[in-house]
Amino acid sequence: MKQNPKFLKGFESYCRNENLFASRDRIVVAVSGGMDSMVLLHCLHSLSTQYQMKLISAHLNHKLRGNEGDEDEDFVREHCLKLNVPFICAVKDAAEFARENKLSLEAAAREVRYDFLERTRVENQFDKIATGHHADDQAETVLFNLFRGSGWRGMRGILSKRDAIVRPLLFASRSEIKKFAETTGIVFRQDASNASLDFKRNQIRHQLLPLIKKEMNPKISARLNDFGRIFREGDEYFRSMAEEALKQCLVDQSDSKFTLDIGRFCTYFTIIQKYILFHVLSEAGFSPDVLSFRQLESILELIHKRRSGRWHALPDGWKIGVDHSGIVLVKAPISESVQRVVVIGQKISVPERNILFSCEYASLDGLRYAEDATVEFVDGDKLAGANCEIRSVREGDYFFPLGLGHRQKLSDFFINNKVPFMERSRVLVFTCQDDVVWVCGHRLDHRFRVTSKTRDVVRLKIENG
Repeated sequence: MKQNPKFLKGFESYCRNENLFASRDRIVVAVSGGMDSMVLLHCLHSLSTQYQMKLISAHLNHKLRGNEGDEDEDFVREHCLKLNVPFICAVKDAAEFARENKLSLEAAAREVRYDFLERTRVENQFDKIATGHHADDQAETVLFNLFRGSGWRGMRGILSKRDAIVRPLLFASRSEIKKFAETTGIVFRQDASNASLDFKRNQIRHQLLPLIKKEMNPKISARLNDFGRIFREGDEYFRSMAEEALKQCLVDQSDSKFTLDIGRFCTYFTIIQKYILFHVLSEAGFSPDVLSFRQLESILELIHKRRSGRWHALPDGWKIGVDHSGIVLVKAPISESVQRVVVIGQKISVPERNILFSCEYASLDGLRYAEDATVEFVDGDKLAGANCEIRSVREGDYFFPLGLGHRQKLSDFFINNKVPFMERSRVLVFTCQDDVVWVCGHRLDHRFRVTSKTRDVVRLKIENG
């Protein structure tokens, strides 16, 4: 096979400048059989002896192209055998995965591919995964993200390295890669789906970019790559600034809760505030993409206006919003639901909350109210013959808090009385005919208070069970 020293030198130089590899690295090479991946495989193979790198080729059959997909697999296997590169293959029905997870076919194929590559890397105890993305892919990605309305992070385009993934061909255009394949005699397979206009990326590749090159700027791909680099540099700066700012803002941190000083947070420029939120989300295990542009703007608005009690839901039970302690990112505890029938004169064990609830008649003579919030006295006449329960709080629950004089939702009561968000799902209520009588440990309902007309008094109590 002929050599192309100039291209290989550019490949090696880019890898060195971007710090993509180290001596003795163990690399999973994603090889579809197409031009880009075959060139990637050959470039890495050419350097493997010099850098003492170990390679394995990983090929995924998406079951999207019938016999052609099987032929791709055979082609890559045979080629790897000639190069003496170990070959690993798997089959995953991307179309079925898309239907099951309600994803586009593009998104599903990408997800199953990267899942396969990562599993291959971990199971074989390798260091990195190399993919064949190049400069034209970069230009298409920047343009695609622009149309999606991405911010700074999206406009970075494809990163040369992210986690264990490296992309050594980003320095080269598609035409340069094609020329290298032709001059060195590298054979590859043609994927007909790459020409299909059913996919948005192909519409950008085959329709939009050629039109821009012809009518506006023949070097648009290079300019989009420059554009992406500017945003990558800006993103690096903003992330660095936000990391330092977060140290100044962070009041408290645990596995399930992050609290930021709202006053200090608001002193930073808006772009730094956004990056602080991105950083906190990352610490909680989320990608910044979990928030849309409009959601992010809405969160910043409630922060700036100090709108306590307003929350934005995130996956896995997390919420972000403002409460009395500041800006809070919190995961609600999963509390088992409680519902028990209560009969006056009995004690009820509630092991889900580790409490014992008692509801017993008490003497009206010499009645003394305890300062202890775990004890309350109510008008027993209003409970007589009624269906009473102790249960978990339900959405829409309301009562008439003693001393307030009007109806209030329990959710608003919790906010106004600064009941920590983490504790709200564990609060129990004692009810009569589904009217809330007592928010246990917090407040009695005005309608059930003991008055001068009360004949029978009932003592309610919660204690450790």
